Amino acid sequence: MLVIGGNFFHGIDPKSVTEPASDRQIRAGLVKEFLEMFAQIRRVLPIVDGETYVLGRDPETFGIKDILDCVRNSDKKIKIANARSKEEKEINALLCDVDDAITKSLAGKVYKR
Repeated sequence: MLVIGGNFFHGIDPKSVTEPASDRQIRAGLVKEFLEMFAQIRRVLPIVDGETYVLGRDPETFGIKDILDCVRNSDKKIKIANARSKEEKEINALLCDVDDAITKSLAGKVYKR
């Protein structure tokens, strides 16, 4: 999302999945899986080649929580447990930190109408 949004902001032509994956040393398949998730909720849209995505709406209308909610609520399960690259490990650590914070925040709380 950062690469796609950055390209949009700077007026750079969209790149295929393999280019940002290569630039950041992330497996192209992992990038593609995330982009397909974001495409399901129309945050990004694939163009004709199916390997290149553009923003689906103004990037100022969604934030990090929106992106994390998309990943969490997707019917796809991304396997990051065996993260290889520095970025994959950082993403995995961020998601674990978010889970821990939510668990601590909700500890002992019950839903009341």
